[in-house]
Amino acid sequence: MNTPTQANLDYYNNLYGHRNPLLHWFHGRISFDQQSKTKLNRMLLIPIIKKLIKNQDSVRVLDYGCGWGTFLLSLPRKNIQAYGFDIVENTIKTLEKTMRMRGRKLHRIELNKGNEINPQGFDVILCSHVLEHVESDLALLQSFKAALRSGGYLLINVPINEVWDDPKHVRHYDAKILAEKMNQIGMNVITSTEEDRWTGFLLQHETTGNLGRLTAISLRAFRALLAVMPLFLVRWSEKLLLKSTPTQQLLMLASKADD
Repeated sequence: MNTPTQANLDYYNNLYGHRNPLLHWFHGRISFDQQSKTKLNRMLLIPIIKKLIKNQDSVRVLDYGCGWGTFLLSLPRKNIQAYGFDIVENTIKTLEKTMRMRGRKLHRIELNKGNEINPQGFDVILCSHVLEHVESDLALLQSFKAALRSGGYLLINVPINEVWDDPKHVRHYDAKILAEKMNQIGMNVITSTEEDRWTGFLLQHETTGNLGRLTAISLRAFRALLAVMPLFLVRWSEKLLLKSTPTQQLLMLASKADD
């Protein structure tokens, strides 16, 4: 159903590797690539999670394709059960240590022979920059729906208007395509937003192939600055400076109808 390609396995095994938990946490904090996604995912999900916490003893949150774990590490501490899954076993092992270091616990999920998610009954599932990598996006979306409790929430974040042709991506999305897939599996779309112009700006410059050393260093430093900058300042600067630069992330929030 959602078996990763060898290209994805090779790339992400090399990217994550086996790291010291402190370095693992620090990398996620200063990585613009990670923070540009996490801040937007938080923008839509944290208000929902805080509302659920007020009404439930425990809120079960799954980050499917958790990678560096930046979203899970940013969750409120009270009444949260944090679950993670990633195709790279080493990053899960390191994230478990990182979360323990931060006074948190990571729960693993298991996939059965049909690649269905166990356990089920999640309140919130996040799938950020994963759907474009898998062989069957519809099958994966259906597994998310099955794993949600009635009334649970699913946030999908996918790249759009891609500046370069990533060989690990097996398909491209826009709001219409993703909404059709959500409707096809019976999820109720709540909201959709297109964000993130700085990623497009940076990639346009970094993929030219003829960067000077000073320019390359300056862009890396600027990435780190954007990573620690509050989201409202990032969005304000984009409106001020990058009106003509295409957005790079599509976020679609949906809910599962009550049984």
